[in-house]
Amino acid sequence: FKHREIQCPRCQNVTAVDTVVDVIEKIRKGIRAASLTAKIVAWNWSWGMYEESPQKEILSGLSKDVILLCDMQRGGHKTIENIDLIVDEYSFSYLGPSPLFLDTARVVAGQGRELWAKIMVNVTHEFLVVPYLPLPFRLAKKMIAVRDLDSRGLMGCWNYGGDAATYMAQLGSKIFQTDNFTVQDIDSEIREIATLVYGTENADAAFLAWLEFDAAFEYFPFDLFLIYYGPHMHGTGFDWAFTPKEIPMPWYFMNQASKVGTKLSDWCGKLSPEDVIFLLTKLTDRWKIGVEILGNIYHVKNPFDALPEFQDLVSRPGFEDFSIARTIYFHFLSTISFVKFRLSTLRFFDLPSQEDDEKRLISDLLESEKPRIRAMIQIVKAYPRIPLADEAQKVLYTADDLNQKLANIAAFNFQEGQVI
Repeated sequence: FKHREIQCPRCQNVTAVDTVVDVIEKIRKGIRAASLTAKIVAWNWSWGMYEESPQKEILSGLSKDVILLCDMQRGGHKTIENIDLIVDEYSFSYLGPSPLFLDTARVVAGQGRELWAKIMVNVTHEFLVVPYLPLPFRLAKKMIAVRDLDSRGLMGCWNYGGDAATYMAQLGSKIFQTDNFTVQDIDSEIREIATLVYGTENADAAFLAWLEFDAAFEYFPFDLFLIYYGPHMHGTGFDWAFTPKEIPMPWYFMNQASKVGTKLSDWCGKLSPEDVIFLLTKLTDRWKIGVEILGNIYHVKNPFDALPEFQDLVSRPGFEDFSIARTIYFHFLSTISFVKFRLSTLRFFDLPSQEDDEKRLISDLLESEKPRIRAMIQIVKAYPRIPLADEAQKVLYTADDLNQKLANIAAFNFQEGQVI
């Protein structure tokens, strides 16, 4: 727990636990003065800084009519391909509920207190520059779990991912409000959604593609530093700097943040760059299969480049969903390439004997970015919500930015300081 010297004479003998309880109780008192029936909900976000989870002392100090809102995934942990991942944020790659949520639910139930779940139904910091992640199977399992743990309410978004009209949000809402919806009902429900989104004749293909995405996302390299500082949100729009200098990584959710950063240690966190490459490659290899299945619906020969028939397809059922799936794929592939580019750049400057090998590798990486950039130019022109970061209240890059990146690739000549 965090400790610091308290200068205020009135607070010197008051603990953080006392303060949390005091603030909530004062708010409760004010609400009750105006309404005897209003719901009073306290969110236990980061209460672990004040008391060890599940914060029995804080909870015991609160009036029984104070509802507790608890994050469903925080305090989680998973191991994938022998790599340990700590999950302490909203997540689709980790199903949960976390041990923290389970422990808190037991304490709350013992107090006769109402429990609500905090969970994201559309997107998370794993990827949030699209309206939703096409992961209905994962969402369905999560919603059944929190409902069956007797969560009586739900907060399904934060300052991003709040579109209630998506099929993900509607699926989550339906399951949470339907007590007899079970795991056995998931397939039939998602087939109905696939029919609504893609039409009867293409529903089976969409169902199979979403299954592939579900399996792929298990490999997301979850780490707090990665999800906050990683280049995966900017994706194809991220600027690659050819320099040995360590430039801090930008926060994509800050309005004035740049698009340039080179310092891998800022965002790989406890993972090595090689771990990030390995897990994202696992993810994209499987995600690619789903993209190809959806591409076949539209008779697209190559869904991994700009589509000659793009404008004719925009009005087709499900094409936005297909475009979202492609965006996710392109962004994660670009992140893999950026890590490889950065490692190669460092070797280029540190090991002159390897200069020719690194030139070939970097040239290949830049060449492989071109089709992704061309594809994303079409997508961002057609869909204003891509790549929108609600927290930053801005689109992270534009078609003009991508055209400039293509020009930068064409002009690249291995001069130090160039930005691609």
